Amino acid sequence: MFLFVPLSSPMFRLLKRNRIVLQSLKCYRCELVVRPKNFSTFNCQSNLPSVEKVAVLYSDQFQLHQPPNGTRHPECPGRVTTTMRHLESSPIFSSLQLLPFEDEPCDDTWLKKRILSIHSVGYLEDLERWINQGAKSLDADTYLCDKSLEVSRLAVRAWLKATQYSFEYSQPSFVLARPPGHHATPFTGMGFCIFSNLAIAAKYAMEELGVSRVSILDWDVHHGNGTASCFQRDERVRFVSLHQFPFYPMTGAPSERGPLGNLLNIAFEAGADGSEFVKRLEEEAIPFLSQHKPDIVFVSAGYDALKMDPLGGLCLVPDDYFEMTRIVMSSFGHERIVFGLEGGYHLEETAKAIEKTLHGILHRCI
Repeated sequence: MFLFVPLSSPMFRLLKRNRIVLQSLKCYRCELVVRPKNFSTFNCQSNLPSVEKVAVLYSDQFQLHQPPNGTRHPECPGRVTTTMRHLESSPIFSSLQLLPFEDEPCDDTWLKKRILSIHSVGYLEDLERWINQGAKSLDADTYLCDKSLEVSRLAVRAWLKATQYSFEYSQPSFVLARPPGHHATPFTGMGFCIFSNLAIAAKYAMEELGVSRVSILDWDVHHGNGTASCFQRDERVRFVSLHQFPFYPMTGAPSERGPLGNLLNIAFEAGADGSEFVKRLEEEAIPFLSQHKPDIVFVSAGYDALKMDPLGGLCLVPDDYFEMTRIVMSSFGHERIVFGLEGGYHLEETAKAIEKTLHGILHRCI
């Protein structure tokens, strides 16, 4: 049960002063959710999933960001379409509910403002110009096509919608979007990433939803250098990356803690398996993130640490992601947790691991 209270209301001021009232609310299993005055960008009432369902954000339009001239590339549309086909045939599909977002009104000026809360004006202008001029790549790894900007903006919208939904209803969500984002820095895209989707969503939570503290977990096989660069000087945010090291992008050494000490890098040598990954998640990552007492949690859910992934060197299996997700879901005292796809390039194995992640989210209801 939720009690929504606008920041500007007398009720909020009363609750803030009166601990007895707050204690009473807890006794009646109520959860206080503070709603900022401008909390009206999206309509989260539509097709609201019940507690037994997991909100999934997906669009067929995510397929439109494609390698130019029919070339092969690991970051391909099949990453999301294969996963959707797999989920549709899964026993858990009836426990998933697609949360609509792509057809909802979205002010372009507002969306640009949200992107610019993380990325520089120069980068956004350059990106728009390059795509309009028909550029085929951002760097040696990151391709562009005529739809790349449109799809990247849609991916940002999916993350923003998931963030608002999870915050407002204290329910988890999963963003099945591409291109990924955790390598994109404020000044450039790289490593298959164009916009730092998660970072934009986290900044939105702090600037528009009234969130005070954010914790971010990144379990992609590659260090989340872009996310780290976005928040290394923001004491409101704690960031943990579990990744293979040394490995692309050659950042993320355990000694790199950031100027505020709010970053934690947990490095694995090639060949590490799921038992080691899960152990260090539970013993090192979760305590660091949970001690921050975050109002909302984000998970950069990459699946290239799978043993069968062509780009990684670790040895996880899909079942490991069930256990990792179960740990995450039980660690923060609330379920305002947004998961979102980053890497994962073995199509079928990634689909299985995402299914296990969603099963892990559902497990909290079983």
